[in-house]
Amino acid sequence: MMAVKNSEFNDASGAQLSPEELRAKLDGYYLIRAYRVDAGPYAVVTDLPFDEAVAACEASDPNRGLDDPAASGGRDQAAYMAQRIKTETWLRENASATGVDISKPNPAYFAFTREPDRVLGHMAGRDGMAAVAFRADEIDLSNWSFTMDDHFFASLDDADKGGAVALDGYEVHPLHGRVMNAFQLVSAIEEFGYPDDELKHNFEAQMWAASPTTLDAAAAPAARSTVERNFG
Repeated sequence: MMAVKNSEFNDASGAQLSPEELRAKLDGYYLIRAYRVDAGPYAVVTDLPFDEAVAACEASDPNRGLDDPAASGGRDQAAYMAQRIKTETWLRENASATGVDISKPNPAYFAFTREPDRVLGHMAGRDGMAAVAFRADEIDLSNWSFTMDDHFFASLDDADKGGAVALDGYEVHPLHGRVMNAFQLVSAIEEFGYPDDELKHNFEAQMWAASPTTLDAAAAPAARSTVERNFG
């Protein structure tokens, strides 16, 4: 098992906000996930046995790594899956260290954004894909964690260095290598600001549950909280 490498950061639970204060600070932010229609909105490849996961990776992305074979093991999907499992272990341990409720061992990944139309527009036009979107202030985030940029950038093989790695074309951000709970997330946004350019830096959210739980369901019906779009 990989050791938790950012425990010093995770000793702090984040801003001591009431649930109402947290929701107010999350107003205007959205959680958005693209998914394959034939798989369902919250299915992830690491839910599958290893051999089935490798086959699913080959089917969904047969050209993985062709532009930069060193980045993801080339077309060796088994190497990619091994790295993904290793990285998710790092992510899960650090999420747990922040007090996140890990009710499912493999997370589903979302964009955390205040530009939902841009993100949904970027996802449009992909055959066989759809998207689901939630208002962040209407979701129980006790089983969610957050990273700056893709969690792969935050850990990789340099997790023992805090995860602050510089990949070609990407600048190191002070939050790289940090896995945050929702309270730490809003504290980090206040300290570092929301990224000026989401194409340069953006927040990723990880849901450690089978599906999202909506707060105040009676006051916030699903039709208001959830948006689904089919892309072909």
